[in-house]
Amino acid sequence: MRKKTLEEYLLLIHAPNDARCARLLEDHKEKIISSPGSKRKHQAWEGGYVDHLTETMQFATDLYELYAEERGYHFTLSDALLTLLLHDIEKPFKYIGGRLDLINEKAKWRFLQNIVRGYNIELTNQHWNALKYVHGEGNDYHPTKRVQGSLAAFIHICDTLSARVFYDHPRQKSVR
Repeated sequence: MRKKTLEEYLLLIHAPNDARCARLLEDHKEKIISSPGSKRKHQAWEGGYVDHLTETMQFATDLYELYAEERGYHFTLSDALLTLLLHDIEKPFKYIGGRLDLINEKAKWRFLQNIVRGYNIELTNQHWNALKYVHGEGNDYHPTKRVQGSLAAFIHICDTLSARVFYDHPRQKSVR
């Protein structure tokens, strides 16, 4: 199976968000294509950010297709790809753009909200929940209430596979 490019995954996001996300990527292309995925932990090389995004989107596509018929989802593949595209959007601005203010979760959340507003990206409550809890429930964990919605849990799985299981892909071959 041939791996899709980030641009090919954008084509799977429903309108009008497809064009708005494409404009976001085009406006910040240099930062985005040269940014690492992280400082040290995953895809920590020049261009690793795009490697991380495309890998999470590949996992989402594969997992979505694997269980769609048998189990069904409460969200579309487009929803998953859109939230994965946005889930770490601060990284190119922090690592390449020199935004030293993006050091805590509140600052990253405000930055994400400004990007979404600035590009008029249309998000539902389910999208916002997914973006807030993509890295887990953290301090919002509740023993009886489901805080992380199904879309959030789904993209959390895709992100974790890329960042924690296959953190060196596609740079190095995994040890088996």
